[in-house]
Amino acid sequence: MSCQETTHALADLIPENQFWRWKDMWTNSLRNAVFVASLVEFLSTRTLIPLPKISEQLGIKDEWEDRLALPVEDYLHGLISLVNELSRLAVNAVTLGNFEEPFRISVFVKDIFIGFSMVQFSIFN
Repeated sequence: MSCQETTHALADLIPENQFWRWKDMWTNSLRNAVFVASLVEFLSTRTLIPLPKISEQLGIKDEWEDRLALPVEDYLHGLISLVNELSRLAVNAVTLGNFEEPFRISVFVKDIFIGFSMVQFSIFN
C-alpha cells in the first residue's frame, strides 16, 4: 500500500472535525515521512522541500483539513530530523574525502536556522 493510499484510507476513517482528537496517533509517522521526503529532496536537488509538496507526495488533500492534514509543527519537526541527519552526512563526507560537502550542508542548515528564527520572531510579535 502506498503512502497516498494509506492517507486516503486514514482520511476516510476519521470523522469530520475530529482532526485534533486523533492527530497524536499518526504524528510520529508524519514527521518521519517529512524527514524522508526532505532528505531525498536535499540529496537530489540541494533544496528544501516545501510543506505543500510533501502534502502532495503523501496524498493529503486540502478538503481533508478537518480530518487529516500535515500541520506546520510536524513539518518543522521533520526538518529538525533532517538537520540532525545532515550533521552525520557532513562527518561521513569528510571521512570519504569530500571536504566541500560540509560547507554546502552548513549553508543549507544556516538557511533553515534563519527560517526557524523568523517563525519564532513572528510568534512573539
